[in-house]
Amino acid sequence: MRGYGRQISRSTGSGRTARTLTISCGQSPSLPWRINSKPMPTKPKAFKPFRHATRQHGAMDAGSTQRRKVYSSHRWTTYARKFKSRFPFCLDPFDEHQHRLEDVDQPHHLVKLRETTAHAYDEAMIIPVCRSCHERIENLTTTLNRVEQWKNDRTFRRTYWQAR
Repeated sequence: MRGYGRQISRSTGSGRTARTLTISCGQSPSLPWRINSKPMPTKPKAFKPFRHATRQHGAMDAGSTQRRKVYSSHRWTTYARKFKSRFPFCLDPFDEHQHRLEDVDQPHHLVKLRETTAHAYDEAMIIPVCRSCHERIENLTTTLNRVEQWKNDRTFRRTYWQAR
């Protein structure tokens, strides 16, 4: 801020600045001077736990490491690029686009790679979907998996009905 004011500072014997006085030359009429000006306080950072700590089982399982290996491989990037060029538009499984053509964001595996990586490059097991359809499919499969888990878990059902 050259030209807007002049700083005068006195220092103590220890080398620290005791007081800073900023005198304005008329450029900023709202703040003619400030004594011991400090920056405004900022909002503290929100606590965000690590991604693996929020998982149900703690550390990453073997299926997620296999999935990560597939998605980070050169073979998958070239396959996904060729798949998108062959099928450039969303399949629209929920009929939500209303005759609009949406671009494919990412190919979706019908069988999750956490379960098996045998069908990772099988074209019959992959469908082209846009981002919104992919999120809806993932949410739906997660919900269905939880319902199946709830049906199969007798102790959970027993405690659930006893609590009511």
